[in-house]
Amino acid sequence: MGGYSYEKNRDLGIFLSLALLAGCGESSPGADGPDPCGTSEDIRNAAALEAASPFGDGWQAKGTLAEYENGYISMKLTLPEGWDWQEDPAEGGTEGILFWDGEKPDQRFRLSAWPNVFAMCGTGVDFSDVTLASGAQLTEAREGDRWIVLIFDGVPGSYTVRPQGGTLNSTVWDAKWREQILTILDTAELGGDALTEDEAIAKAAEVFSGDYDAAYGSYDLRTGVWSVWFITGDQDAAVTVDVEENAVVGNGENG
Repeated sequence: MGGYSYEKNRDLGIFLSLALLAGCGESSPGADGPDPCGTSEDIRNAAALEAASPFGDGWQAKGTLAEYENGYISMKLTLPEGWDWQEDPAEGGTEGILFWDGEKPDQRFRLSAWPNVFAMCGTGVDFSDVTLASGAQLTEAREGDRWIVLIFDGVPGSYTVRPQGGTLNSTVWDAKWREQILTILDTAELGGDALTEDEAIAKAAEVFSGDYDAAYGSYDLRTGVWSVWFITGDQDAAVTVDVEENAVVGNGENG
């Protein structure tokens, strides 16, 4: 899935693909006959539709900044007019922000930081990738007719967004909340000035010698240290990257 809305991106992709197949953009100035694939204005309008916000133009400038920091935990969100929030520093070992539409206060969402890393049983759960307009990557989890969680990927720390108090019916989530919540999450700033996973892997690769098939990183919100693992076959090797961005071979903790 890409952008805020899968449907919008799909429609834009179909429009542009058909345009290319029909030869859009290849006709020379002054060519006779109508343009079979529409005008450049049509394409601009399609792009504007894909980029449209459910909160209207310029909503961020009129919005409210919600933020929470504690040690190496750092999170910020911009909320649209009419939405509210509060710090929620203690829920099952996590810390975070509760936020909600002021007109629908019974349904609240929680942006959580997990010092011990978020984990869930994957049996029967469908996972899908979500890419926001900013390029931020998330994993979305559903089980049957229940929407469960959004998990941020590649950020310094384990951060999730879930409905307060459990799960949501998937139909309700898709129809009433998904586009709005993804739009809000596209403003998220997580981890402060800490390295992202890609940046930590690149830093660790500077001191790791040898080839590898894959690499991944795990950020400890308690210490501010990245553990980067380089995988070759059934072997792995660890490199830690500390808060000063110093990389050291052999001191990682797998997990």
